[in-house]
Amino acid sequence: MINSFTKIFFISMIVFVSGKSYGQFNSLGFGLNLGIGQIKSVSPSLTSFTGSVFLEAEPKFTKDVSFLLSFLYARKVEYFLPEDRRNRYFPFVKGFSLRAVIQQPFNEKFFLEEGTGLLYLNDRVFNDVDSWNFGFVVHLLIGVNLKIPYSTGFELGFGGEYGGTVTNTKASYSYLFVQVKYKLVE
Repeated sequence: MINSFTKIFFISMIVFVSGKSYGQFNSLGFGLNLGIGQIKSVSPSLTSFTGSVFLEAEPKFTKDVSFLLSFLYARKVEYFLPEDRRNRYFPFVKGFSLRAVIQQPFNEKFFLEEGTGLLYLNDRVFNDVDSWNFGFVVHLLIGVNLKIPYSTGFELGFGGEYGGTVTNTKASYSYLFVQVKYKLVE
């Protein structure tokens, strides 16, 4: 038998989905970046290959400030080289960040993007350490807009990012990257 809470939930979902809804974002996009840099914990820095996927949204209530939610993965570069991998451990860090981003146009095609925010980073630099750390992240990017103004399309960029934590093992990373972003709504 279906209880009253379930009935109310389904009725409210039907009303919500069937009602008229206006967009709550000025822009919405997603993308990825790949680069090379370093990871560090309670150890010397290690050269790493880094990748990140992200979702970026500019809510209607903020003026020219977007919010970027990303997942980052950075692993020691030797992991990606062909070699004998038996009984080898390749250090890595992975994490999530939420940051505020401002994009400043130079002209119709070129722009500068700055961002800063919070970071939640998993330190796996040593095989016996599995520590989640809180910290901050900053990035700077120079980009080119390949889309027609006020439409969907691609943006390309080159930038750098630093993420550092202040708890537990104080893990950090930094890297230079190439970024591709696709704007769904503008």
